[in-house]
Amino acid sequence: MTEPVYQCAYSWRLTPSGSSDPNYPEVKLETTFDPINNPGLFEKWIWANRVFIDVYVPEGSNFNNCFVYVWDDKAYFETGNGWVDGVFQQKVMGPGWNRVVLPLTFKIKDLDPSRPRTYKIGFGFRHMAEGQEKYRENGYPLNQVPIYIGGIGVF
Repeated sequence: MTEPVYQCAYSWRLTPSGSSDPNYPEVKLETTFDPINNPGLFEKWIWANRVFIDVYVPEGSNFNNCFVYVWDDKAYFETGNGWVDGVFQQKVMGPGWNRVVLPLTFKIKDLDPSRPRTYKIGFGFRHMAEGQEKYRENGYPLNQVPIYIGGIGVF
């Protein structure tokens, strides 16, 4: 890496991997509560009140929206709707490192402990949001100005 952007041991560069609506480009990062791959994560999640994510925003970005959500694969395949809940934060982030702290709602934590593998935690990132048309002309989609993730945790 020729231009390190991390404030921790490692950081992830996050860019879209598929096509997206050019007016609302976004990228998502997902993981599961699988106890084998993420030991203890399910228990920490249901007892926590907030989740944080450290995001590095390069100069020239108009990144302004971060959200966290929980998705239930079991419900999706049984009823066609896997959405559990989500929390959104919208603000223009300054260049450099930003810590985004999102509250965890009762619904987003009220998960069935007998099937932690069916749930996914996701973080979504956007450069534009409804009502912010001024960013459309001067904004950059995520594949031109990526963001970097430095850390994620709950408390």
